[in-house]
Amino acid sequence: MASKRSNLVHGMLTMGSQEHVASAETLLALERSNDSSKNKSYSERYQLITMTAETASLLSLLAFSRCQPAQALLYARQSVKLTYRAWAVLEQRSKSTSNLQHVKASANEGDILSDSMAALKILAPTPSSVFSTKHESLTCAAFWPLVPCLFQRLLHLSRLFAYQGLLPEAQYYAEQGQKIACAVTSDSLKAHFYALKGMYDANGARLEDGLVHLEKAKDIMVPHQPSIFSAMIEIRLAEAYALQLQNEKADSSFYLAMQALEGLASTPFMGSHVYKAKQEQLLASQMQGLTIKDTVLAPKPAPRKRVPVMKCTANRVAEVLSSSNIQRSPQLADHVPLGRVRGKLLRQQAISILRRKKTDSVAHLLLEAAILPSSQQDSVVQALAEAKMYLRQGLEEIASDPVLSVLNESTISCPSTIIGGRRQSKVCVEPIPETSTRTTKSKRQPVKLPPKAVVKQPMLACHEFSAFLCKALDILKTIHTQAQVAFSSQMIHTVSDVYGKTLMMLSAACSSVSKPSMNPTFAVYAIELGRSISVLKESSAIRVEKSLYAQQDSALSASGLFSEDVASLLVDSTFDVKSFQADYIDIIPSCWSVISISLSENRDELHLSKLHSGQTPFVVTIPLNRQNSRDPDEEVFGFEQGKSELLDILDLADYSTHNAQDMSRKGAKTEWWEARAALDARLKYLLVNIENIWLGGFRGLFNQASTRNDLLSRFQQSFYNVLNKHLPSRQKSGKTTKASRVNLDSRVLELFVGLGNPNEEDELDEPLLDLLYFVIDILQFHGERNAYDEIDFDSIAIETLDALRHYHEAASEYQQTGETNHTILILDKALHCFPWESLPCMNGHPISRLPSLVCLRRRILQMRQQQSPYLEEGIYISPTNTSYVLNPSNDLPSTQSTFLPALSSLPTLPPSAPNQPSNILARPPTESEFASILSTRSLLLYFGHGSGGQYIRSRTIRELDHCAVALLMGCSSAKLKEEGSYEPHGVVKSYLMAGAPAVVGCLWDVTDRDVDRWGMECLTRWGLFGEEAQASLEPVGEKKKNDAKATKARGKSRIREAREQPNDQSRSGRGKVSLDQAVALGREKCYFRYLNGAAPVVYGVPIFLEAERG
Repeated sequence: MASKRSNLVHGMLTMGSQEHVASAETLLALERSNDSSKNKSYSERYQLITMTAETASLLSLLAFSRCQPAQALLYARQSVKLTYRAWAVLEQRSKSTSNLQHVKASANEGDILSDSMAALKILAPTPSSVFSTKHESLTCAAFWPLVPCLFQRLLHLSRLFAYQGLLPEAQYYAEQGQKIACAVTSDSLKAHFYALKGMYDANGARLEDGLVHLEKAKDIMVPHQPSIFSAMIEIRLAEAYALQLQNEKADSSFYLAMQALEGLASTPFMGSHVYKAKQEQLLASQMQGLTIKDTVLAPKPAPRKRVPVMKCTANRVAEVLSSSNIQRSPQLADHVPLGRVRGKLLRQQAISILRRKKTDSVAHLLLEAAILPSSQQDSVVQALAEAKMYLRQGLEEIASDPVLSVLNESTISCPSTIIGGRRQSKVCVEPIPETSTRTTKSKRQPVKLPPKAVVKQPMLACHEFSAFLCKALDILKTIHTQAQVAFSSQMIHTVSDVYGKTLMMLSAACSSVSKPSMNPTFAVYAIELGRSISVLKESSAIRVEKSLYAQQDSALSASGLFSEDVASLLVDSTFDVKSFQADYIDIIPSCWSVISISLSENRDELHLSKLHSGQTPFVVTIPLNRQNSRDPDEEVFGFEQGKSELLDILDLADYSTHNAQDMSRKGAKTEWWEARAALDARLKYLLVNIENIWLGGFRGLFNQASTRNDLLSRFQQSFYNVLNKHLPSRQKSGKTTKASRVNLDSRVLELFVGLGNPNEEDELDEPLLDLLYFVIDILQFHGERNAYDEIDFDSIAIETLDALRHYHEAASEYQQTGETNHTILILDKALHCFPWESLPCMNGHPISRLPSLVCLRRRILQMRQQQSPYLEEGIYISPTNTSYVLNPSNDLPSTQSTFLPALSSLPTLPPSAPNQPSNILARPPTESEFASILSTRSLLLYFGHGSGGQYIRSRTIRELDHCAVALLMGCSSAKLKEEGSYEPHGVVKSYLMAGAPAVVGCLWDVTDRDVDRWGMECLTRWGLFGEEAQASLEPVGEKKKNDAKATKARGKSRIREAREQPNDQSRSGRGKVSLDQAVALGREKCYFRYLNGAAPVVYGVPIFLEAERG
């Protein structure tokens, strides 16, 4: 009877309609409601658990196919949990009787197992927390039916976590599957594990390891008959080779995959599946008579046939559509599994070609893929591939234009001009001479060519290349909402990158095209889409874990597994473009500046977005190689070079910290200090290069000084006068009238002002030249043509410096307000390792960072709930509700002696919970003690090794309902480990996901005495400690040796010292200095200002201590 009920449930779920799913859940709920009898046998209990586990597994697959990843994850977790419980029941049975070990295998082993277990009764259900599962027992024949089910469910759960971007969890469950495969010595299961592991490694930026695992899977499958799985291994190998830029090997793997699929399309294989399909149709017809109500099957959606805009003409489109070279296999089109795999292969081939910046045969491949069977996710991937094709075609057309060909090497801003400030002209007036380029022999002395006859050549009509970009934009606007739930977090980042690139190119190249979607708010939304959705997906996964933790023994509860209350909590949130300005920008406090820094997928561009409440955003796309386009002899310093240099410095610093030589040897200490000083200077030089080469003149975007509109208008007029004087386009009578000139957006002019006062700054020539090229490009793209070689940049720069000097002299006469401006950096997942806060242009400023705007919004809403009466915008916490964990490993005597006197002066609090201490000194805390402090206190001070992850798991932190502000004063406590296309992870992120308003930690390993100096200065400036606390920091003799060396820098770049902050010394104490400002001020106390001082950063928002009342 139970077997029939299981088949009925399986059939209902296979049908897939909502009515059938509801009926299956009802049957299982009724079955579970009758399980209270104390006379259930092991056999009946085992069958019930396995049936429930199978139902949960099928529901998970169904939810995922319907783009409901949160529900899919919930059901998958329940399915794995129940399957392990079934395993435990079998082991209990095997311990109770030896008959189980002698049961002979037969064609119907399940019935034999059922009969052998029927005589045994149990008195009460086994507690859910008691599992006894040994992998050695899996070799027993009784466990064989359970092995493939558990293995498949573990790998399915692993894929779901990877879909959410959570690689550590995905790897954990995959490794559990590997243990099962090794226990039963199954080559097939091992191959599936290696294929999945290889995919994780390849996407996680470990390409060599990924190829090794994929090759292992391929070698295992060689002796076996060809299968869909064999073809999928070849496709994954091709993807890995493509990422490694081994295009020939990638093409070879694509060819082998296609051969395998063609072989599977042969008559024997197809015939067996046709027979199976007929059997399923027969079962479906029988099931229709068993349902409670008639079910109307939803019609199968017709395959999407998107007709792409082919290069240049519609005739080319018709040619491809009617091409006889497209091989349409009727067998593959009718066979859903094979057709879907072939469609995936074709799409991956197209994406691989686009990655090579080519478009040959891409339309052909996508057209063939469009007619094959596809899931909802496949359809969205298809649309994304088409959008990438249109974008690439548009870029090729732009590259062929005589004026816009420099666009890919130019900085683009949105907005760049005042809309409506000039007459909307049709595309162009006159092109620049073909012999003119942006490259000059010398930046100081640009070559002035004699005037040449300008041949009237019409610039490429805007619609001829904008058609491709607009087509890509239309596709992205259609799929981006659907992609938020249908795509994995990795693919969402790709959508975000293509979306942002398309919008920025349209805003620059097609200024005459008026589209609401080209609003800068829309551009920021597109750029932020990837990071924000990834955080929402991770939050959804955390809610699943918390809901499972709340359901104690839900597997045998009548309402546990399929609770509507639980399901309602797991509805995936979306990132809505309609309310983006109101929900994410206008809520920003007036004294905060939010600057988002994103890295393009090709890692050759930075997207900087500055957000202010009540204003439209200002977005700038900066090519990292633009310096080389002007000076070919300039050494290449791209993202990979900068990151490699940073990692090399940190590796050497770690070695010197953890592998100290024998200091008793004569001269050993001097050598150690000299090596550390050299690394400190090297890091300082790297940060200067990042600012000068990557940011250049656009470092003014980070300027925190308030801009006076009247003075800015005066500078604008002076700057326009300079342009009118020196630009050839404005010296030609009758060619350009005043009314038709381009008016720059005020944010463009603020970039000049943000460079600083020329009287106080050294060598503004290069950053100013960067901005001048930027302005000339804006004029070029908006119809005002100038040959670069005919422009006297030196004269323009000199007169612009005079205008800047007048602006800052006038601004200095106005009284500065006491309000402190704070900057929040929203960093791309590949940019967290850089100490942006220590760049010369940001040195000493109150700056914090966050992974996404979603994290920022949550903390702003939290700030609004406190209804603080204080003037400063930030979150206020009570200094009296503080707990500390000091020297938990009992091997940091210097740190303990430094901070214990000051910590002892803090108010003594009652225990955070019964039998839980308020503070922990010189002993390791238990996980419950650590969690209790975090969940009940306002502030946690941790002085120990690392981030404290050895005492409390990240999972435990994430699942807290409340989390305190945390200062983690240990090595690499704020480090986020990068995982390629997956999301970075680390303890600091767990604190943020748990709702901590702010977390302070170090990006890399530091020496304890230097970080103690920083910590004492930081906490004193913040107001937690009194001024007398710094008396414990006596000089230890190193500074005299280090002073002369730590400030030296090598190389040709200029090193600017830290900018002074007004009233720094007077602004100390509770309620006056925010935590991010105190962290910045504390850096100056470090002997090694960069090697140690640049490591501490703040994740979160400004935090203030409540002032003493009365």
